[in-house]
Amino acid sequence: MTIQQLLEQIAALSLPVRIESNGAVRVGDSRVTLEIVLEAFLQGETPEQVVQSYPTLNLADVCCLYAHYSVNRQLFEKYLEASRQQSESVREMIESAYPTEDLRERIKQKRA
Repeated sequence: MTIQQLLEQIAALSLPVRIESNGAVRVGDSRVTLEIVLEAFLQGETPEQVVQSYPTLNLADVCCLYAHYSVNRQLFEKYLEASRQQSESVREMIESAYPTEDLRERIKQKRA
């Protein structure tokens, strides 16, 4: 299942999220991503702790996401895994385009 298909299923749950044109999934009216809130949940943070860490979030939105995650765990876990794989793919692409192995040495040479 593609990340887009997973997002469509998540959006069908009527969650307090919005999908931006660049593919980022934001919670409520904030700029905080769905991944950040879900990872906080997986790390055992309470909704109150998440809102304290990200004050632009609405407590009701975070509670709603936690409740839906509890009921739809498999869907959200698939989404998180697809998101991680996509991030890893982008990181590898950037690193291959801009190698950093000898970066320190190249900087020294340019300064000399």
